[in-house]
Amino acid sequence: MTLGLFDLPAPLLEWADQRITSVIPAPLSIALWAVIGGVVCLELYRVISPQERITRIKRDARTAQEELAAYDGEMEGAWPLMKSMLGLSLKRVGIVIPATLLAAYPVIALLVWMSSAYGHVFPAHDEQVKVDVALPLTGQLLNSGNGVRHIEASGPGGDVLLDVPLAAPVPVVHKRQWWNWLMENPAGYLPDDAPVDEIRVGLPRRELVSMGPSWMRGWEAIFLPVLFVAALGYKTARHID
Repeated sequence: MTLGLFDLPAPLLEWADQRITSVIPAPLSIALWAVIGGVVCLELYRVISPQERITRIKRDARTAQEELAAYDGEMEGAWPLMKSMLGLSLKRVGIVIPATLLAAYPVIALLVWMSSAYGHVFPAHDEQVKVDVALPLTGQLLNSGNGVRHIEASGPGGDVLLDVPLAAPVPVVHKRQWWNWLMENPAGYLPDDAPVDEIRVGLPRRELVSMGPSWMRGWEAIFLPVLFVAALGYKTARHID
């Protein structure tokens, strides 16, 4: 399968994660990836953004704000100060947006890979899961016995109209869309002539946290808070504007 733009680091991430999880448990591995993602994102932003210019604009904006706060005259005289503040704010936004978009790539790539690697698992051999197919078709997830799962969709008369492999534990299989050049579906795709556009499979979520409601037991409950704390801590430590 070809790789989308945000899937390019996936093989390397998978290779590294297999070696990391052979030493530490999966929850700690996810936390480690979150720290790496936060640090790489902020360091990349620091390198490619004009930090000196941003600092200078922030200083000028602070000065303009102080002058406006101290101004005690007519409204007409305040307009130049307000215009200066607005111009500096827009200039700062225009400077940081390109660097922010480029620096976000590592985190987005991590999120895309993490959702596939840690999102769901295949059911046990004899466990039945719900398969949603557009009516009047019905679907089921079958295990051929050698570890290969496939989705079978049948018509009202019981005739099998569609039989596609489920290459990875991803709960949605669909026809290829234009946006798949950004991120491929590791589960595969439905044929272009398939009688339905997508099939949803009720795969069990992979639970990594043993407490709290079920929706908080996935990888997100570990990755997102650690990513936020790591990025904020690195930004503060490195004095990144």
